[in-house]
Amino acid sequence: MTGTELDARIKLAADNLCLVAIHFPDSRRVSAPGWVDWVLIGARGVLFREAKGDGDTLSGQQRALGYTLQANGLDWALWTPRDLRDLTISRELEQIAARPKVRNGS
Repeated sequence: MTGTELDARIKLAADNLCLVAIHFPDSRRVSAPGWVDWVLIGARGVLFREAKGDGDTLSGQQRALGYTLQANGLDWALWTPRDLRDLTISRELEQIAARPKVRNGS
């Protein structure tokens, strides 16, 4: 699966969950080198995700930015087609979209 195909699947999943999905398809065209491909915002959180197709790898700038985001307590990770197949992407998107359960009688 190419990076473009993976991006399309991420966009569809985010739209289905009514998430704010901000996509930066070319980090060379933003002011911070290595900026993430995706910022996904839901009622329960924000994800910063780099998406790579089969055979693609992170650049040094992308990896360094990811570590900086993590060091500041932000949720950064790399998503690949494997994460789509094993439902990691779906689970992580659902977690930030989910609303707290209302308990009866309390």
